[in-house]
Amino acid sequence: RRVTLSAECEAVAWDPHHGERLTAAAEDGVVSCWDVRKMDKVLWSLVAHEGGTNGLDYNRHVPGLMTTCSIDKTVALWDASCTKAAAPVQVASKEMGGGRLFSVSFYPSDPWLLGCGGDNNLLCLWDLREEMHVRKNFPDVGAAVAAVEEVGGEKKEKDFEAMMAAGQQATATAAALETKEKVGSKKKRNKKKKKAPKKR
Repeated sequence: RRVTLSAECEAVAWDPHHGERLTAAAEDGVVSCWDVRKMDKVLWSLVAHEGGTNGLDYNRHVPGLMTTCSIDKTVALWDASCTKAAAPVQVASKEMGGGRLFSVSFYPSDPWLLGCGGDNNLLCLWDLREEMHVRKNFPDVGAAVAAVEEVGGEKKEKDFEAMMAAGQQATATAAALETKEKVGSKKKRNKKKKKAPKKR
């Protein structure tokens, strides 16, 4: 089975909550979705960005929450919990400060965190826990996630914080070791310079 896109394909993603739906992002900014059981007709299609849409992902914890990123330097969040031919509705958009964006992904074990990367050699994080209007757009799911977080969320949050802290500690340790090696190497060079040559 094949379908023709409006422009060159930049990204594809399966909807984890609707296994039959395959979504594609194109170079002209258009994002389209098909039911792979009947690909002769597009399920929905929309212009997600003014520039090319390079990244696309679905949130595995929050049904309907889709994200896209673009060379227009923004990440957009969409409510894709649509039925039949209704296209997703944008619920938020943010310029991430990472230049033109080429990739975006939701964090696998936290429903409210995503990361993206751009052409300024930067990775950017967006903590959606601070975006209450986004969470309110998915009220039922928000309540379900909150219930799960009450049971195991504290451990998940601690695990995430521990991972981030460990990464910072590893970076600091590596920097300290590099500095120590440089100092040691400099001392050795100075010793060699000060050492007088042996007389024969």
